[in-house]
Amino acid sequence: MQTAPITTPAGGANIFIVEDEGIIAHNIQSDLRKAGYRVAGVADSGRDALEQIARSRPELILMDIRIRGDMDGIELARRVQEQFDVPVVYLTAHSDMETLQRAKVTGPFGYLAKPVQQSSLSSSIEIALYKHRVESELRQQRAWLETILSHMADGVIVTDDAGKIRFLNAAAESLTGWTAAQAAGQQAGNVLPLVEPELDLSLDEFLPEAIAKGVPATLPSGVSALNPTGDAYPVDGELAPSLDEGKVVGTVITFRNALPRRREEQERRHQQKMLAVGRLAAGVAHDFNNLLTVILGYTDQAISVLSSRHPVSRDLEEVKKAGEMAATITKQLLTFSRKQEGEPETVNLNAIVRNHDALCRQLMGPGIGLSTTLEPALGGVFADQGQLSQILVNLVTNARDAMPEGGLLRIQTANVDLEKTGSPGSTNEYVALIVEDTGVGMNSETAERLFEPFFTTKFPGRGTGLGLSIVDSIVRDLGGTIDVESAPGCGTTFTIYLPRVESGVAGRLDSSVPQTTVQ
Repeated sequence: MQTAPITTPAGGANIFIVEDEGIIAHNIQSDLRKAGYRVAGVADSGRDALEQIARSRPELILMDIRIRGDMDGIELARRVQEQFDVPVVYLTAHSDMETLQRAKVTGPFGYLAKPVQQSSLSSSIEIALYKHRVESELRQQRAWLETILSHMADGVIVTDDAGKIRFLNAAAESLTGWTAAQAAGQQAGNVLPLVEPELDLSLDEFLPEAIAKGVPATLPSGVSALNPTGDAYPVDGELAPSLDEGKVVGTVITFRNALPRRREEQERRHQQKMLAVGRLAAGVAHDFNNLLTVILGYTDQAISVLSSRHPVSRDLEEVKKAGEMAATITKQLLTFSRKQEGEPETVNLNAIVRNHDALCRQLMGPGIGLSTTLEPALGGVFADQGQLSQILVNLVTNARDAMPEGGLLRIQTANVDLEKTGSPGSTNEYVALIVEDTGVGMNSETAERLFEPFFTTKFPGRGTGLGLSIVDSIVRDLGGTIDVESAPGCGTTFTIYLPRVESGVAGRLDSSVPQTTVQ
């Protein structure tokens, strides 16, 4: 920070005088005017001075300690300090220690002994004005700095060279659970305790090393911090030395909850893995499809030249069935790798559910009931009908396999308004497809891997592990989301949210179709 040198202000500063001796006040006024200053006013009592100061707003006050009225100059200076930002220079012929100690509390900008000398008067005034200007600039810069730090998303801790906390911003208060008042004077390691068993890391041990080196440092990757309840949360952070003319006088620690970043990285890695798997699937499907074309072609040709009573004919039919099943898997692979494009249009999910009612009941088999509850005024979705059918059949098939001992499958549709992320009070409109079973349910480990390609809990030959991956891929492409609720022994509920493009008439049920049916 650069401050102007001490010089007599152009036009002269505006000075107020508080003095109960008239002749002394007159002499001081004369000396001030000779030196080029302006006199804002003169008062001989505290109450008169407060009234005049409020009106004249001087730049400096020359204050006698002993004045008329029920308050002395020290009490008046205290009130001036509370109400006005004006520097005070005391005028006194009394220099006993008790009076000086009382005067110090008010933070005066100087003392002048009576009788006041012309040379001392000018120099004391200029030094006081300069000091006040510097302190005002420092306060202003400190206020700006605290405002900036308080509104930062990162937590900020400022320590002295012994590692004791001098400042804590609002984000740091939220992350650590400490208030700035509670943290003041505490060791940084008490407020931000770090956990890293392999490194045996402690902030109180890490800080002195960073201070000694005098260069910025980064908290080790994978480190966590403990909140006041003892729960750990991952943190990223940096330490920077605070320097004064090359000497380290403290540190500035910035830190943040690393969980969002780690989730983003995990999602990015997952997307990269899905992209790689999709490319692999596309290549395998292409080559495999060529082979199947040859196999099925020769099988059909062989069947056509053999009579149905030929001993090999039945075996060829089984070969053909196996080839057709393989072709279905190839189609799934192509869908997963997004090599097959759909033909989107405005579709009513109620119609999809109704059209698949017979198929769903057939898939359920005996021992499993089917209940459908459809929203009469369901909105539309912009999607390929075949893809929506694939979503429904995949979810129904998985629900059936989750109920080997029987149970109930519920299919519902609904219009749903979900609040926009980061926009309280603002919503997005969705159509929801809800498929709920009363089956065996899933633990958290299984639920986390649910949409991974080729992941399945079914026995060999019962599933490829592509079904839910395809569902996830389709829903994402349509701009929707999937919510899964499940627990062991408590069944599973899949809720598919797809953007709503229209509502009302397009979504109404035919009067001949019951809203709820149970098998």
